[in-house]
Amino acid sequence: MEDKNTENALCEDCLKLVGSGRSTPPHINLHLTENHDVRSIMGAADEEYYTCQVCGQKWLHETGSCGMGWVK
Repeated sequence: MEDKNTENALCEDCLKLVGSGRSTPPHINLHLTENHDVRSIMGAADEEYYTCQVCGQKWLHETGSCGMGWVK
């Protein structure tokens, strides 16, 4: 099943998050829904889950020494 939230359906602010790193802050229309501290042998990563109130895109924001940044 295809994800209905393709890049074409993203709002302008969410488009700016595509490929952004872990230091990029969330935009004003993102609502934090959940967060977790993750520890592994590779190091720490904090996971924050957001939903955009404009386009509905769900995001994972990984921060910390092993965080990957913004992930759709």
